[in-house]
Amino acid sequence: MVIPFGSHSPSEKELLQLEQLGFDKKKITYDYPYYFLEIPNDPRIEVKKSPVGSDQIKIEVKFNGFEVISINQKIAMLDYFVSFSLDEKNIEKALVHEEFIPEEKQKLTEYQEKLKSRLGNLEIIIFGDGAERGYAQTICGQLQELIKLREKNLEEHNKFIDGNKNYSELYKMFPNWTDTNNLQKEYERKDTGVFQIASLALLSPRFQP
Repeated sequence: MVIPFGSHSPSEKELLQLEQLGFDKKKITYDYPYYFLEIPNDPRIEVKKSPVGSDQIKIEVKFNGFEVISINQKIAMLDYFVSFSLDEKNIEKALVHEEFIPEEKQKLTEYQEKLKSRLGNLEIIIFGDGAERGYAQTICGQLQELIKLREKNLEEHNKFIDGNKNYSELYKMFPNWTDTNNLQKEYERKDTGVFQIASLALLSPRFQP
């Protein structure tokens, strides 16, 4: 697993701090427009990615339970950046703290990951600002993929939907993943037009958190 660092390589001080956390400077890679760091295979390290709005991701890296790295990544096609921050005080605390092994979270199956990805896209449109940015035109496509996933494993599908309030609400709005109330047209009217083209790129797997 890799995380974005930014458009410039780490400074000597940053390299020293990263090495203290177990990062290998030989595994720093560059893939335009960013440098990337490979997460060490260490059970004391936790990585959490959270979407912020429709075009931004927050990445938190914890070591021994302390947040040592904070990253804000904007992924809009026409407006993108990475803000990378090392917390020097927390790094010091984490290094002297007694070993903390986080409880292993239940991993999603490949099927659940696909469901989560499609539902996440729909979630951004309906509950976020995705409609204003032009995502609404993709609702029909998202629903078609969700229909396929529902047919593939109905029991697992229903269990996954029932376990999340937003997903359950979406399923009420789009029963059996059909747009019976013609909601796509309603949400398309919210499109400001500025990001209409960029939105299609953002919904590709390459930009998913």
